[in-house]
Amino acid sequence: MLVVDDDAGVRDLLQAILELEDCEVILAENGLIALEKLKTVQPDLILLDLRMPYMDGFSFAEELQRQGLRSAIPILALTADTRTKTRIEQMGFGSYLTKPFDLHHFLCEITKLMEPIQAY
Repeated sequence: MLVVDDDAGVRDLLQAILELEDCEVILAENGLIALEKLKTVQPDLILLDLRMPYMDGFSFAEELQRQGLRSAIPILALTADTRTKTRIEQMGFGSYLTKPFDLHHFLCEITKLMEPIQAY
């Protein structure tokens, strides 16, 4: 899984949680770094903060679309800004959670997004 968040504490927390669930985790501080990492890896899921410097989550998702990668990798958007719900839905993210989020709900959303991948 690729975790894209500008907050080091959030990245570290998500990495610890996901590794406890036996997931391989790749970290990126913003959308630009995430795009670079996607040149060498293809994660099963992207956990994407929407508000970041240099390249925010919306711009990152738009670039994935331009590169033809958007449909290949589900995205779980993470945001503290509840006003972005409409834009999140318009962008067609797999799902989203508002920060702070409940750990059980977080893991359920990941499981839901991963089910089509694990069916193969």
